[in-house]
Amino acid sequence: MPVVPRVDVTITYEVEEQICNNVLHYNPGPTPPSQTTIQGAADAVANRFAPVYKAVLSTLNQFVAVEVRYLSATLGRYAFSRNGAGAGAVSGQSLPSGDAVVLRKIGTGPARRAQGNAYISGVLEGSTSESKLTVPAVTAYEDICIQMEAELFADMPGSTPVVLSRTALELYPITDVVVTPIIGHLRRRRPANAF
Repeated sequence: MPVVPRVDVTITYEVEEQICNNVLHYNPGPTPPSQTTIQGAADAVANRFAPVYKAVLSTLNQFVAVEVRYLSATLGRYAFSRNGAGAGAVSGQSLPSGDAVVLRKIGTGPARRAQGNAYISGVLEGSTSESKLTVPAVTAYEDICIQMEAELFADMPGSTPVVLSRTALELYPITDVVVTPIIGHLRRRRPANAF
């Protein structure tokens, strides 16, 4: 299968002793990022993103690591960071790992190919009411999206968050991310495409 040149950021966390991943895709622009840039992005995302994410994560669950990869047909670069690894910051139980916050990502392009969902497991019981996120919880997850984009932009100038269409082999710039208040349920957990 042809490789669409891109940067993949994988965020790994543990919920109820199950490893969960979110894979976020970015268009790095016309110039491939250097190994130094890739490592700097991994460290920065872990250092600055971890506290924001851990602020909505139960102390019973763990933020594990960040991986950043540049992929192209001729070149691959990889960096890994465990900076910020550790337990969540909020006391209390979380919903089962199959229950997740749904982030609806909307890109420019054909509706079905340029849209998708990302899922974040480990939702705190106290952040929901009648199977919906509370208003403060929606705001907290919106902050996660903003922080993720801001940190990668700062450490990888020119990068753009995208939806990867494996069917069209295209990258569609994301124009909006909406936190869906209704809790989603994952029967099968697979890496998500992007925030």
